[in-house]
Amino acid sequence: MVKRPLIAFVIFVFTALLMTATALYQFHQAYSKQTLHTQLSAWALAQMELETLKFRNDLALYLADDSSNTQSLLLAYDILWSRYDTFLSSRETAAMRRAFNAQPIVQRAFRLIQRHEQAVLNENRAQLQALLNEMDIVLPQIRNLMVNNFTGPAAIEQRAFLDQQIKVMYTAMFILTLVLIYFAFRLYRNSSKQQELAWQDRLTGLPNRNYLLDCLYNAAQRNLIHTLILIDIRRFKDINDLMGYEQGDTALMKLANQLNNICLPYGYPCARISSNEFAVLAYSDGRHLSFFTQPLCDSLRHAIDSVYPGHRLSLAIGIAKSLDIDAHSVRNHWQLANQLLNNADLALMRPSKPRSQKTVLTLLKHSMNKKRNNVVGSAMS
Repeated sequence: MVKRPLIAFVIFVFTALLMTATALYQFHQAYSKQTLHTQLSAWALAQMELETLKFRNDLALYLADDSSNTQSLLLAYDILWSRYDTFLSSRETAAMRRAFNAQPIVQRAFRLIQRHEQAVLNENRAQLQALLNEMDIVLPQIRNLMVNNFTGPAAIEQRAFLDQQIKVMYTAMFILTLVLIYFAFRLYRNSSKQQELAWQDRLTGLPNRNYLLDCLYNAAQRNLIHTLILIDIRRFKDINDLMGYEQGDTALMKLANQLNNICLPYGYPCARISSNEFAVLAYSDGRHLSFFTQPLCDSLRHAIDSVYPGHRLSLAIGIAKSLDIDAHSVRNHWQLANQLLNNADLALMRPSKPRSQKTVLTLLKHSMNKKRNNVVGSAMS
């Protein structure tokens, strides 16, 4: 029953991890691409602005001093020409040309220096002065491209894109977390149900034989002195045959309820270990159990009589003590637990008293000095 939800849970976990890794990879790619684009844009626009400014300043110095050398002006002119041409024709700057509407501005500046190429080569000061005046108009426009790279609509749009990617990723992670919690809850619920079936009797609600063996194992492991009491309802099949299984189930539930009410104040675990057999684990040496066994017999007897008031049913109680088992004769705690259960079962199998007797109590002693069992039987009316 638990295999299918477990397989579905494992598949979902792997799917969630794969989707998370994919989302993180896509976000990383988008972020890296955007970062690279921003860095490249910033560098290209900054270089173009600096070289435009340098050419403008060299041109102004040349016009201010009649004895200035044209070599510096020509070098700045060639560098600016190359920069404009690369920006307008390079594939790497195509996104920048579209994003910032930079192409018309750079084309205008490029045409401007192309138109005055002969003036620069021939040192025509009148035309160079006109070029300087027009450069003063173009330079702020070039500078605005740099500003728009960080604060313009395109930059805002890019940041909005990254924010949107982050929101999508967090939304996906939130949904995956909710689904993961749902599958984990279902797996926990199914596991709890399986554990309940493994440790609890479904009809009476009492623990079952597995739980009793676990308690016996823990008691042996902790070296606790304990006594096992087995309770058998003799001729219980008559209730099922004469009155139906529903009445039999009712009798079992009443017995279980009475047994649990008696054991609860003492902290003794009780269990249903077979169809008409119950068990109580008393943390005592068994010498003074009459204070517990006598009310136990009376209460269970009353519970049976309330369902089936005839005198055909009887209770048999078998008692086995952990002190009567030689610790050196068992190999481990599990064997000790099973040996104690077998001893109590042997006590139940001893010949019962006459039919008029309603309750039979049998104590099984296992002598550590002898290799035989001594059975002491006593009856309680």
